[in-house]
Amino acid sequence: MSDQPLQQLVERLRPRVDHLHDPATHLVWNPPGSLDDEGVPGRTLHQVPQSAWFALDLADRGDHERVAATVDALLALQYDAPGTPWHGTFARYAEAPAPRAGAVEFDHYDPNWRQFVGIALRLLLARYPSALDSVLRTRTEDAIALAAAGEQASGRLSWWYTNIALQHAWLLVEAGMAAEGEELAERVVEGWRQHGTFQEFNSPTYDGVDLWALALWRGDSSSERLRAWGAELEAGLWDTVASRYHAGLRNLAGPYTRAYGLDLDRYVGKVGLLIAGAAGADAAPLPDLDAEVVAHGHDLQSLPTLALAPPAVSDDVRSHLRSFLGERSVHEVISTWPTRREASAWLGDDVMIGAEDGDSDWMGWYQFVAGTVHWRRPDGSIGVLRYVPDGPPRGRAEPGALRVSGPGRIEVHDPEPDGVLHTTTRTAADAGVEVVGEGVTELAGLTVRLVPDGDGFVLEVSPAGSGQVGS
Repeated sequence: MSDQPLQQLVERLRPRVDHLHDPATHLVWNPPGSLDDEGVPGRTLHQVPQSAWFALDLADRGDHERVAATVDALLALQYDAPGTPWHGTFARYAEAPAPRAGAVEFDHYDPNWRQFVGIALRLLLARYPSALDSVLRTRTEDAIALAAAGEQASGRLSWWYTNIALQHAWLLVEAGMAAEGEELAERVVEGWRQHGTFQEFNSPTYDGVDLWALALWRGDSSSERLRAWGAELEAGLWDTVASRYHAGLRNLAGPYTRAYGLDLDRYVGKVGLLIAGAAGADAAPLPDLDAEVVAHGHDLQSLPTLALAPPAVSDDVRSHLRSFLGERSVHEVISTWPTRREASAWLGDDVMIGAEDGDSDWMGWYQFVAGTVHWRRPDGSIGVLRYVPDGPPRGRAEPGALRVSGPGRIEVHDPEPDGVLHTTTRTAADAGVEVVGEGVTELAGLTVRLVPDGDGFVLEVSPAGSGQVGS
């Protein structure tokens, strides 16, 4: 077995992914728990990027016959439709009908498959040059070029769409469009250097994509400029992740620009996978990977491509990923354009708080999490409170408190024994919803006091029984 942690996970989980392979289509099914948020049962749809990632693992095993069959099936799913916004991308699922005029992005087609599939195919050709015969290799090179050119023709990609911009810059360079790739990469780097952050800030999934893409820049780019920039930004982003990561609570402090869950021990986030690569699988915040149903489990299938660009971290970062090194407060300016956004967090021994203060108005977007409180419950599981603003977020993390200077509410996300997250709502009295009074409220393992403050409130928290709330 490999001594590389991510490759070890690939090998450990091979039986799980092999079980999803459909020899009739040469693609992989969606695993149970992967698309619950869309109401799609497991083994219902054939997945596209996941099949490309599976081909990489097949190539690593030397199973060239199945590699060729999978690649051939993927190439048949690419759209060659000049003048359309889906030109060069791949079908959202194998079962998806071809998009027509008026097709809606991310509903009827996914433009980002250009990057996720295109990079996997490029890595396949580079790392496993004997896996495909000359005819299929040429077809694959043409598909990669089509994906890169289709993105360029669409004009939809902005430098601040971080995870896709980082991937696309690399793909452009490796598809022979080095000048265009370096131009996009330089714009992303300029944005990073303004505040040492990405606007797609602090995402348990997409920080993982960013870190992997930067590792590709650092270690697998034919551009000297991308290699240098990749090393710089990868190190900087790992420093940010480490500063906000609580190894004892096994989570990142909020806020999250984009999140698919609130507890990394209950769903697969790519940051969790890369923590396994950086600090060992025993340190990684991941759900039970042997369970029949794993929430967001389709991201496990990215492991073969993550393992080809493993993380590089400093000893200091690795120490933070393995152990909680003490109480601290952190603050970042996320952006001053197009809107002001700032993030703050406080991490204590058994409680941590994070929040955003700014002018974005994303409260209706379920992926945006304006603030969180994580704490350790008596049974060892993690409880989470979520701050939901009514308008632009106005949250600030302080030692032992979340201060909100505008209207909003606090939701209690309390894990039930069956693992499903149930939500109740708690909010300030003037919002007319269920109220946490001005007195002290006991949750499982957490003492909470909500104090109205102007048109907002202060949420004071401490581990139950500590006697610190309101002191």
